[in-house]
Amino acid sequence: MTTGPLRDVGDHDLSSSKHFSANSALRIALFYAGISAVWIIGSDAVMVRLVTNPKALEKVSIVKGWAFVGVTALLLFMLIKRYMGMLQRRAEALREGEAKAKQLAETRRMLLRELDHRVKNNLANLYSLVELHGHASGNVREFAEVLGGKILAMSRMHEITNGEGWKGIRMRDLVFAMADPAVPTLATGQRVEVDGPPLLIAQRQAAAMGMILHELFTNSRKHGALGVPEGRAHLLWCVTDQSTQRLAVQLIWRESGGPPARQPEKYGVGLELIEGLARFELAGKAKPAFEPDGFRLTLDVNLDPIEADAETLGEPRTK
Repeated sequence: MTTGPLRDVGDHDLSSSKHFSANSALRIALFYAGISAVWIIGSDAVMVRLVTNPKALEKVSIVKGWAFVGVTALLLFMLIKRYMGMLQRRAEALREGEAKAKQLAETRRMLLRELDHRVKNNLANLYSLVELHGHASGNVREFAEVLGGKILAMSRMHEITNGEGWKGIRMRDLVFAMADPAVPTLATGQRVEVDGPPLLIAQRQAAAMGMILHELFTNSRKHGALGVPEGRAHLLWCVTDQSTQRLAVQLIWRESGGPPARQPEKYGVGLELIEGLARFELAGKAKPAFEPDGFRLTLDVNLDPIEADAETLGEPRTK
């Protein structure tokens, strides 16, 4: 894909170098011819005026000849040295340009591989969601509503992933992106409290974390605290262990002010999805609790450590 443009650039540089070499050689030759002509004509005229003795004239001619050789050799040395320096600088510039072109081509290949990987993962996730909710949904309308919400969540995930430049996603940004649109007061903290240290989620784990957050918001709006005006939700996280290979994080989702959470005889699709994502994608576990005050979920996960500067971990976006 990049062969054509790279060849065009190389051909242009080669043609430019040939043109530069021909012009430089012509300038050196003309300069040498001009100096030689001025030296011969001028020195002969001076000798004829100043030297009348034939023997002395012969000696002066010999000296003049060697002087001409010395001066022109020095001039040629300076010109060739300058020309070779210019060639060396152009060669270095060409090497740097070639290295940058190879780096850009490799970066493009990496991005295409990453994009291909993400598209396959998204399609696989979508297929899994269809299978999972298809068996649990009571009718086509309910199935379409649930699946549509999941697709919109995946779309928001794709948008925020591209916006972060393929590095990592800030936890707070991920929360805002995955929050249920029916809870518009998240940014002001009126109904949802969000608190935790700056945290980056690796791209390969962001989708799983995002789907867990989306499931929590959606379930709370439909069945929990966010489904009633006085209900509130609290989302807190902290780092429990950190090393160069592992970043252990505990996330706690707690609801209050809503209907009491009742222990089901069998976990629904949402909890099964959360537990599966926590175990297989985030190398952790999910512990739900059904309390009189509302639903509670403790999520212990192991994230990929990401090095980031203060700017990357800066202020989160808001809705």
